Formats: sequence, structure tokens, C-alpha cells
Amino acid sequence: MIKKDAESLFAEMTHLIDKSSPVPLYFQISEAMIDVIKKEHLAPNTRIPPEDQLAQIFGVSKMTMRQALGKLVSDGMLVRKKGSGTFISERKIEREATQLVGFYEDIKRKGLVPSSQVIEKKVIKADTKLMEKLSLESGDRVIKIIRVRLANETPLAVNYAYIPEKYCPGLLEEDLGQGSLSALAEEKYQLSVAYAVQSLQAVKATRHEASLLQISLGDPMLAMERTMYDASKWPLCHFANYFRGDKYAFTSVLYR
Repeated sequence: MIKKDAESLFAEMTHLIDKSSPVPLYFQISEAMIDVIKKEHLAPNTRIPPEDQLAQIFGVSKMTMRQALGKLVSDGMLVRKKGSGTFISERKIEREATQLVGFYEDIKRKGLVPSSQVIEKKVIKADTKLMEKLSLESGDRVIKIIRVRLANETPLAVNYAYIPEKYCPGLLEEDLGQGSLSALAEEKYQLSVAYAVQSLQAVKATRHEASLLQISLGDPMLAMERTMYDASKWPLCHFANYFRGDKYAFTSVLYR
């Protein structure tokens, strides 16, 4: 059996495009291309035909085709590589947003190798935001740790951890590039986490985060802030995580 290339597979989907439909053409095309990518199991890093060639295949203007490709790029299905073309993205790592699981444990569950690069570790005075998040008083000191989180040596996230110094004296002397920081805090310092409150939002990569994650300035990211509490509802630590939008996705199971 001869394996068809991306161009041939996309050409076979043109019958799904209905120019009389109220559904925008760019959206119809993007959905058809997603269908091809998923059903035909096109491999990550497969180069797709150029924009003008795809416009001819689907019988639409370059502007419409550009909108369709732009949607697929923003959705993380495609990635543009300057000077090389547009390629199918690697499959995203999916994480259940309703489970209290750390990055290290989650990556291990998926059969990948987690690791961390410590970018900064120091003690700071709590600012107004941390005082509020962690129920601290003016002058209280907080351990700040910045790490790049990796899976199979690929950088996926930048993690900012804030833990009151009084809870974990000597934490900065630990090897923070190995294992789970949350697990270390629980096992060695007896910080017993009962639950967490977190928020998720889409943001764009700053120059600092883009450099650490090997992406471009302004690339899409998922920002997750999480504050952990003990059984008495007292805050123990606060984390701010910035995940690569092209590598990471959060999922949830919702019941009615």
C-alpha cells in the first residue's frame, strides 16, 4: 500500500468545503485539515504544502488560507519555522486540570523523564501579593525558586515557587534540580497539603520566558497559579507556572 503525502490527503478533503454554508471557509478548511492530521496519523514535523499551494487545492484565496493556517497554529496543530515552512506540531502533553498532581509526578506517569534546571534560588521579603496569597505579615521572608521544567530534556514550563522561609529552613541547601519540590516540602518539612486553589489563563511569552523555553517572544503559553493549603485552610506555598502552548494542554472531565 502506497502511503499518501500530506498534499494528496488534503486534496481528498476538498469535497467537505461548502462555499454556500454560513460557516466561514477558513474554519471549514481548518477542521478538514485537523481531520486529516488525526485520522491519517501524519507524523509530527511533517511539512505541509505552502500557503499558496493549499489555497489552490481548496479553491480559496490566499487570505482565507492564511486565516485557516493561522487558526491551526494558534490551536497548536501546526508550527511555523522561519525559513523552513509550516509543520505538524508534536503531540501535546495533556494534564488533568482537576487533579492535584505536580509536574514531576505527572510527567513520570506518562512514561517520560522529568528533570529541572534551577535558574534562581534566594530568600526575599514578601511583597503585597505574596503577603495576601500566603497570609504573611510585613517583613516576612519567602524562599523564591525559579526552575525550568523539562520532559525528555525538552523545556516545557517555567516554574516560580514561593514558600515562607519559616516553614522550610535550609531548603535552599537541598538539590532542587532533582525530584518534586512539593514532595520534598511534604516529606522533609511536614507541610501536609490538603487541597489547592488554582487558576488558568492564556498569556504570551515574555522575552525572559521565551529564552528559557526556547520559543519566540509572544508565543502562546498557559499560565497556571496554584496556592496550596493544609487541612485547616492555611496557605503553605504558592506556585506560578508558565507552560508552552505548543507542548502542553489541560483537560477536565465535567459531570452534569
